[in-house]
Amino acid sequence: MIKFVNISALKNGKNKYSFSQLEICKILKNELGFRFKKVGTKGLYLSKNESNGYDIIDFPKITEAFLTYVEKTFKNIENLEGTTYADFLNAFHSKSPLKNTLYCSNFLGEDFDLDEESLHRISMLVDKAYKYKNDVKKMFSFLKNEGFKIENEANKKYRYDELFCYKRASDEQFIIFHREFTNRDKNEPIFSCWLFNTDSEEAFSRSKMDFYKKEELTAHFNLDTDMDIYNNPSVE
Repeated sequence: MIKFVNISALKNGKNKYSFSQLEICKILKNELGFRFKKVGTKGLYLSKNESNGYDIIDFPKITEAFLTYVEKTFKNIENLEGTTYADFLNAFHSKSPLKNTLYCSNFLGEDFDLDEESLHRISMLVDKAYKYKNDVKKMFSFLKNEGFKIENEANKKYRYDELFCYKRASDEQFIIFHREFTNRDKNEPIFSCWLFNTDSEEAFSRSKMDFYKKEELTAHFNLDTDMDIYNNPSVE
């Protein structure tokens, strides 16, 4: 039998409902598969998905799932004899025994680690620093595999080097991925992409900031959506 609530009769003929937060949290964890994990700087409630991984879930959805579970198993819940689900529901909403508290999050987070795939996917959604590092790593892997040369250029006014990543696109043009000087997060993956009219690497290195020769293709290149720009570089 399932037990998380007790009912006692009052002198006025009404029932008094007493809920156990511990037993409710056990149901959330053991029967419904909800867990809690801090990812980056954010504490997240998680729900098991069909692939045995985890997805982020809002706390109100946890309450909904718990009440659905109670409704389906009402006959198997100890101490609810002689009452109805409607009466139980009124008492539940009156008492609000299921809340987003440290007790609940600590219980659901105890002895729990996310699987690698879920941790990566969720981190990409909620952890900006993780996403930046992942996107920069992905970008540099792309540049390396495509044979780009990378020039660093420092400036005392800025924290991080400017990057010029280039390779020949045609006899008279180089394709450039350019990361500007920045005082922001060094991992912020913002690369503009442009064509540069020159016939030699030496000429490019001497005059790479000559905007008369620069033809911008996109101000913020995205590996997932802008590969056609890279594969077919042209300026309309």
